[in-house]
Amino acid sequence: MDVFDKSILFSLAKSCRISFSQLASDLNLPVNDVGTRIQRLVNDHTILKFTVVLNPYLLHLHNAIIIFRSLTPLELNRLTLLGIHSAIEYISIGTAHEGFACARYSNKEDFLELAEHFQQFHKAFEELHLYPVVPLVNSDISPPTQDLVSLEKEDWLILAHLREQGRLSLQELSKRIEIDVEVINERMDYLRHFNLIHETIQINPVKSPKETLTMFQCEFTILNHLIQQEIMQEISTLPHFWPISSFRSADKPVLFLSFYCSSYTEVEKIQAHLTELPGVKSIIKIMGGTTYYFTDIRDELIEEKRSHGWFSPEKWVTDSTGN
Repeated sequence: MDVFDKSILFSLAKSCRISFSQLASDLNLPVNDVGTRIQRLVNDHTILKFTVVLNPYLLHLHNAIIIFRSLTPLELNRLTLLGIHSAIEYISIGTAHEGFACARYSNKEDFLELAEHFQQFHKAFEELHLYPVVPLVNSDISPPTQDLVSLEKEDWLILAHLREQGRLSLQELSKRIEIDVEVINERMDYLRHFNLIHETIQINPVKSPKETLTMFQCEFTILNHLIQQEIMQEISTLPHFWPISSFRSADKPVLFLSFYCSSYTEVEKIQAHLTELPGVKSIIKIMGGTTYYFTDIRDELIEEKRSHGWFSPEKWVTDSTGN
């Protein structure tokens, strides 16, 4: 991926339904080039899915990072069992029996239950640590100014389809849910205006065994706003920095910085660079890899609405390509 591919991914992560012409204007690229790049990112499975999800603030959800190391390989069937918990959003697993997961929780009890869940379905964890975190980079998700009860039947129908195919045209959406385009457009404007949804993408930057998504847990002597700004300016110049999967501890002077690398040599160079950051006390690296996404609590809420008869199973159309 070059700088334009990354810029496209970051833009789509904030607004997956943005038009190609708007993206082209923002990046000063030809429209055809933008379309070609996005199609390539879809074809090589860097973009796993375009999706429109409920704003996590609606459900009072907070972020957590789970870091783990296992004595034995974490096989796919075991990984699937870990992902059945509705709090788990994704898990990144590397080749060295270690990785990290991103979860969303609503209270302290849910947070503590996550550790029990991981231990229950995989007994061979040598290390398992949970951290409450906040996204390091502004994701443009603002708190909603309406609550869930303000969503109407049409909104749940729209979300049911855009959750799986976030770039469906209004015309195609109209055919599937049998609602006029004008009504859909009005409801989308409503959902956006009151910050009820997040239009984003699911990303897997790792496409081969030679690549790695490595998270560095960096502890600092002090980490105030000015120091964090200085650090961000420094690491943002590194070509492999992956802000989408980077976080700040909610209660400690710790940053969780992710980098997308194509060799272990690059990982070592990044670690050496991070040791020179101001005030850094310790650095622990966690080798991730392929990212696996799972059904989370927001999907369960939509399914609950579906099961109440607001829309029938025949209209629950999914397409794994996300097109």
